Amino acid sequence: MKKQIESLQILRAIAFLEIFLGHCGITFFTGAFGVSIFIVLSGFCMALNYLPKADKISLSPVSNIKYALLKIKKLYGLHLVMLVAAFLLAQMPTSVDAIKRLVMDVLLVQSLSPHSADFFSYNGVAWYLSTYLFICIFSLYVIKLISKCNNKKMAAIGGIFVYAVMVLIGLYVSNRPIAVGDNFAFWFTYIFPGYRLLEFFLGGILGWLYLEFEQENHVGKISATVLEICAVILFVVVILVFHKMEGVYDGLCYTALFTPISLLLVAVFAGSKGLVMKLLNNPVFLWLGNLSTYTFLIHQVVIRWLQRILGNLYVGKYEVLLVTILSFTITAAVAMLVQYIGKTKNRKYIPNIN
Repeated sequence: MKKQIESLQILRAIAFLEIFLGHCGITFFTGAFGVSIFIVLSGFCMALNYLPKADKISLSPVSNIKYALLKIKKLYGLHLVMLVAAFLLAQMPTSVDAIKRLVMDVLLVQSLSPHSADFFSYNGVAWYLSTYLFICIFSLYVIKLISKCNNKKMAAIGGIFVYAVMVLIGLYVSNRPIAVGDNFAFWFTYIFPGYRLLEFFLGGILGWLYLEFEQENHVGKISATVLEICAVILFVVVILVFHKMEGVYDGLCYTALFTPISLLLVAVFAGSKGLVMKLLNNPVFLWLGNLSTYTFLIHQVVIRWLQRILGNLYVGKYEVLLVTILSFTITAAVAMLVQYIGKTKNRKYIPNIN
């Protein structure tokens, strides 16, 4: 189990780098892929943790909301700090719309608005925390439903059906202009919690299949290495396809395009033991993976502050490089500080039994 957890931390590091480099202005990378990996990972890990005790899970609207609030509790303080930093960066606007968006961000309801000025306001990545909050409210229902799978065939068919629904919805909103928000297809398939819950569901089904196949995993080192290389190739190919589809099939390219590869990557990182995994299994990726929860919320505000400062210094063609290096250093340092404060705080509540 330890190796499996470590390998998933490596995948978290890769997902964060995908998002971070895209936000720094390195145009090959796209944050949409990293977000897809994070959501599939959430469903997968929740399935591993809760499926073995699914029969003991009690469901009610109140208990589910409490559970969701507990899941984001440790990040909420950091969210507020970064919101203040972003609000200062925006020079503390006082219009009614600006205050409305600030309140929406504090309450973490911005993902329910189809307007990009709302869900990307201030700390732009905080929409994910809003989406994740609503996913968590319904996550235990998802786990309960998945636990009713009687066999692998039923789980696989259920996964195929859910993904088909995602694709059909994506096609529908891509081909029909819907006058809600400024890009309904983008919002509905990328931001809206109801749609992302389907991707979370697929991560949960993958977790169910992983638990079923865990004892039967006898893949040799050569076969595992080939599978890992194929996953790396598909990782690059799907990003290239994304850049061709963006602006044409917005209902498909931001989530449904990445979901199958995200599922493959989670499966490979959770169970494979080939040479590529050995190469990636190093202290740097593990360190970044352990920090990724914090670096995700921190990095975009840091990038935007640096872009403003360096832009005023007229660094020209070196701006992207400087922003990337400096923002990564500052983001990692702040994340380590937040992690340290969290550990120190937790120690205060551990009773001394000696």
